[in-house]
Amino acid sequence: MDQTIDDKACPFCFNDNQCDVANNCWCKVLEVPTKLLQLVPANLKHKTCICNSCVISFNHDPALFIKNREDKIG
Repeated sequence: MDQTIDDKACPFCFNDNQCDVANNCWCKVLEVPTKLLQLVPANLKHKTCICNSCVISFNHDPALFIKNREDKIG
């Protein structure tokens, strides 16, 4: 079964990631931590962008971000 991937949905919160990488996107000025990129599910890596809110949330408290993510999955 082939699952459709919404490249506009953040892989963590599923809200619109507001990515406009072809133009002057916010992601070009806000550093996305490697540790956060590593948390992107394998089937979504290099297929969708993380939203600004999730990047800020992770930067503020990585442990809490990971805990909240685990709570939603498990």
